[in-house]
Amino acid sequence: MPTFRKLEQRPVAVRTTVPRVVMRMLATLLPEAWRRRRIACTSPRGRRFLAQARPDPRQAMCCLLLSLCATPLLAAENQSIFVLHSYSQEYPWTKRQHEGFIRKLTAVDRNYFTVSVEYLDTKRVPYTTAYANLMAGQLAQKYEGFQPDVIYVTDDNAMSFALSHLMQIFPNAPVFFSGVNDYHLKAQLARDRVTGVFERKEIGPNLELMHYLAPAARDILVVGDESETFDAIRSDIEVELGRHPKISAHFLSNNRLDLLVESLRGRPERFVFLSTLGAMKDAGDCTLGLEETVLAIAQAGPFTILSMEDVYLYQGVLGGYVTSGAKQGETAAGMVTRYLSGTSVANIPPNASSPNEYIFDAAELRRTGLRLPPEIARRATILNPLPTFYERNLDVIVEMFYATVLLLVLVLGVSLYLVLRKNRRIYESEARHRLLFERSPDGHLILDGGLFTDCNDAILSMLGATRDQVIGQSPAILSPERQPDGSLSAERAAARISEAIEAGSARFEWMHCRLDGTEFWVDVSLATIPMAGRSAMLATWRNISERKLVEERLLAATQAKSEFLANMSHEIRTPMTAILGFSEILMGTEMDQEQLDAAATIKDNGEYLTGIINDILDLSKIEAGKLEVEHIQCSPCQILAEVVSLMRVRAKAKNLPLEIEYDGPIPETIQSDPTRLRQILINLTGNAVKFTEVGIVRLVARLSDIESDEPMMQFEVVDTGIGMTQEQIAKLFKPFSQADSSTTRKFGGTGLGLAISKRLAEALGGDIIVRSTPGQSSTFTVTVGTGPLNGVKMLDTPTEAHTSAAPGRGVNAPEANLDCRVLLAEDGPDNQRLISFLLKSAGAEVTVAENGQVACDLALEARGERPPFDVILMDMQMPVMDGYTATSRLRDAGYTGPIIALTAHAMSTDRDKCLHAGCDDYLVKPIDHKKLISVVAEHASRQKLPDANAAIPCPNQPDESRTTSDG
Repeated sequence: MPTFRKLEQRPVAVRTTVPRVVMRMLATLLPEAWRRRRIACTSPRGRRFLAQARPDPRQAMCCLLLSLCATPLLAAENQSIFVLHSYSQEYPWTKRQHEGFIRKLTAVDRNYFTVSVEYLDTKRVPYTTAYANLMAGQLAQKYEGFQPDVIYVTDDNAMSFALSHLMQIFPNAPVFFSGVNDYHLKAQLARDRVTGVFERKEIGPNLELMHYLAPAARDILVVGDESETFDAIRSDIEVELGRHPKISAHFLSNNRLDLLVESLRGRPERFVFLSTLGAMKDAGDCTLGLEETVLAIAQAGPFTILSMEDVYLYQGVLGGYVTSGAKQGETAAGMVTRYLSGTSVANIPPNASSPNEYIFDAAELRRTGLRLPPEIARRATILNPLPTFYERNLDVIVEMFYATVLLLVLVLGVSLYLVLRKNRRIYESEARHRLLFERSPDGHLILDGGLFTDCNDAILSMLGATRDQVIGQSPAILSPERQPDGSLSAERAAARISEAIEAGSARFEWMHCRLDGTEFWVDVSLATIPMAGRSAMLATWRNISERKLVEERLLAATQAKSEFLANMSHEIRTPMTAILGFSEILMGTEMDQEQLDAAATIKDNGEYLTGIINDILDLSKIEAGKLEVEHIQCSPCQILAEVVSLMRVRAKAKNLPLEIEYDGPIPETIQSDPTRLRQILINLTGNAVKFTEVGIVRLVARLSDIESDEPMMQFEVVDTGIGMTQEQIAKLFKPFSQADSSTTRKFGGTGLGLAISKRLAEALGGDIIVRSTPGQSSTFTVTVGTGPLNGVKMLDTPTEAHTSAAPGRGVNAPEANLDCRVLLAEDGPDNQRLISFLLKSAGAEVTVAENGQVACDLALEARGERPPFDVILMDMQMPVMDGYTATSRLRDAGYTGPIIALTAHAMSTDRDKCLHAGCDDYLVKPIDHKKLISVVAEHASRQKLPDANAAIPCPNQPDESRTTSDG
């Protein structure tokens, strides 16, 4: 015997019941007719009972007062319903009836009912008398003492169990049913105890639907299990078919699904009607689910399947006019609520019309291509309908909506953020600028409409004034009447302000004055700023009085340095004139070899010392920013030839070949300073010869960057000497420094030559770079600007004519035979004897003056004599009267004869100073006797011309006499 399954008791909701003490108090006060068992004052039946009662006035008053006091408590009592289903809780038909029933109850009051549910499960366990008796015993034991207000049962088995057992277990509770197919019970029901909803599967509407869908269809196939329900449905269908004589029906039933499906295969009918399939089992006698059963039937052939129950509406079933479990449960719940509201069971007749409805699967309609009649389509429930445009695009619409909202929020957020950030930045900027304005160590003034409208504390500190003394004043009160250059402050200030307004800003140095009259220097910056819709002026002051004082001191120091270098040059060059001159005289006399070597040694060391002096002077001019370079047409080939000609003697002394190479076409001329370029190449070539013992020294020339707007001339000095490391190269161009201190001891030198050469190259628009391998070789590459080369001839192979050294004045020139009178103004006895000796040896008549005053007197007195002095050699630094004053006085006195400056001052400014004083030429000590005689001869020959008494203009360009000082 199958085991009874005890199932759950599920309340719809639980509410607090009326306390029993209150009920007892009420019972003692109410008359006996009112104290009926299980009747609540707030229930429908209770209210109906109270309306029929007739208590006396006192009792009625007491009841009224108690009712008013107890009504809030009594309203809390709920109604209990006992539910029994024929099938299991998982069976779809049962589930839908139960859900419809509960849904209807909760729609009335979700807190008013308590529902106890049990299941017979007769789809899996056959409903027999023994099984019914067993369940009745267990339910009586389980619900002992429980008395429900209503009994609700579903389907035929539960209905039979209710009539045979439940009405005895719960004798006071009426029975409501749904889903019952046995219409014969209708006449047997006790009208005061039993009522409900019958289930009728109507095939008539489905036959009419089939006729509309396929007018030519004549055969139908009704499929079901072998249950009693199927037999009842078959009887109803046969009765209905009597009204449709043209339709022939065939019935196919089997409890074995596999056998039923096998019988379906190959059937000719197009339309299949599903009746009841709840008892279907597989080959192992296991009950099958409805979905599995329906799917197997749908796959058995190309059928159009109509259903007569909503529980069979699975994939492959078109639908139809079906019995609805949910409608069954809802209808039964409506009857229950009517009863609980006070309507007697006898006044609630059974529903024999069966609340059926049209339900169709839209997916099957689309698959089969069938269209419903309009009158049916309007009232039918459609499963899986085609989604509307909104439903089809719901995700996109929702996403677009959220995206739009998000974008809107984002835009609003970003806009708000930007506005807030901009406002914050403006606020911070204003606060920052205000803080900078007020706390800045520089003075700030706002000039608006020609008056000061604001200032910071730094201005007040500079001026020694209060804010009231500055605000509202004009700039005129803060400046002296005139600036240091003599210009009027008011006119100059107006011009500066106009310049700032036009250009937007201006910067200049200005002399201001404090309110107490003291003056001070200020670096002024003017800038226009917007203010209240117009332009104002922000003036920034920085006190530069200390800087001006430092500049004055630096200027004084620079002047002192220049004077020191000039004096040093004079003091060294003056004795060097005697040393070199007399050593050269000695070398021209008859001496033995040892004496000759000694004189040569004196001369060489004197010349070396003179070179050091020249280098120091050049470096001083470079550091003072007073180095001047020329840009004239010169021949690079000729410069190279002169360098090689000068250096070849040193190279031959070491048996080193000295060669010139040309890499590609070379311009015939370039625009540069030939003297400075020659000085660079001589220095580099001299170093290459000095540091090379074996191998060769080469000078390579090429034109680079030909296609650019600024071509460069490149000279390489390549040796095979000792080479250098990178650390040594890094120190190479520092003044008074050499690559290695040991080289000074071994090779000699001050380390000035390369420093001067590099700065000269930079002044000529180029540079010097070095590549070297220790112990092997070094390459010094010099680049200088060429200037425009448009129209300049390019030499593919420079000839000897371009490379031979051109003789210059005083360089290898034959000594002249002087036939003239020379006035020598010289205070040094040694130089007097030396220069007199050199001039007299050349044939000149020499008169010596020991200072400038004597020289002026002698020169002016000689003008009336015959012959006068042909040339005056004027030392520029002498006692009593210097050469500058003496020359100026001679010129003022109308003296027109040639005056040649003879000085130890070798700075470029010294030459200009001499020429400005009235000198015609310029010679630097130590004296090169050949150059001395050449210059004297040149000016003496001019003096002997017919217009000798005419004034001789000073030459505009310097001559080669600079070679000694600059080279």
